[in-house]
Amino acid sequence: MTEKQEKLLKVYCAQVLIKYGFEFSPHDPVVPALYTIHRELNSNKVGNEQVARSIEEALKKLNPTVYNFNERGEAWKFKFAESLRWLFVGLSAVLVVAVSLIWWRQYNDVRKASLIIAASKGADETFIRSVKKDSQGYVYLEFSKAKGAVIDFWTQYEQVKKDTIRVYVGKID
Repeated sequence: MTEKQEKLLKVYCAQVLIKYGFEFSPHDPVVPALYTIHRELNSNKVGNEQVARSIEEALKKLNPTVYNFNERGEAWKFKFAESLRWLFVGLSAVLVVAVSLIWWRQYNDVRKASLIIAASKGADETFIRSVKKDSQGYVYLEFSKAKGAVIDFWTQYEQVKKDTIRVYVGKID
């Protein structure tokens, strides 16, 4: 052994004594083998730490989502739960759209009805004044003939004069 190797063995024996409380003599025949094993393990440890750091850096660049399934059937349960989640999200979105459409439709119907009622204020009075009753008890409305060429005929009608049509709406007893 060279002097450098003897010094390294003495330093190693001192480190083992300080760290673990074991006292070895530098001249013990087992110490060089222990030192060699210790040195190789340290070099492996340093190499493994470098590999682990490089893997961590590569994973940070990729930023993957990693799922570790250790038991049988876990992956199927995970996929099922993920499907349920998307089903819930999809149904929630469809429900929100449906409720929005129903509300919009009702709001527009109410608005249109309000416009019709506002536009026909007094139409009920005109209707009541224009409904007439004949001698047999039939209720009818009389309209003046339209100036255009089209007249929609209702259930029962009678042309009273050249420009007047009578539409029968029912009978009052």
